[in-house]
Amino acid sequence: RDIKGKNVMLMPNGVIKLIDFGCARRLARAGSELLRSVRGTPYWMAPEVITGSGYGRKSDIWSVGCTVFQMATGRP
Repeated sequence: RDIKGKNVMLMPNGVIKLIDFGCARRLARAGSELLRSVRGTPYWMAPEVITGSGYGRKSDIWSVGCTVFQMATGRP
C-alpha cells in the first residue's frame, strides 16, 4: 500500500503499471500485527491510515488522488 508517483510507470502503449511492491507481503493470518501497523509514504497516506483505522478501498483512492495531483501539478 504505497501508491505514489514514484511507483507508477506509464508504458509506451499507454498502459499504467504499479511498481515497487516493497510494502506488499503475504500474511500468515488475518490478525497479523503487520496489518495494524502503518506502512507507506506519509504524504500519500489517507487520514484513516495515519490515525490507525486501517487500509481499504477508500485509502487506495486517496493515494491515487494524491498521485494524480502530483502528476498534474508537478508538486506533492
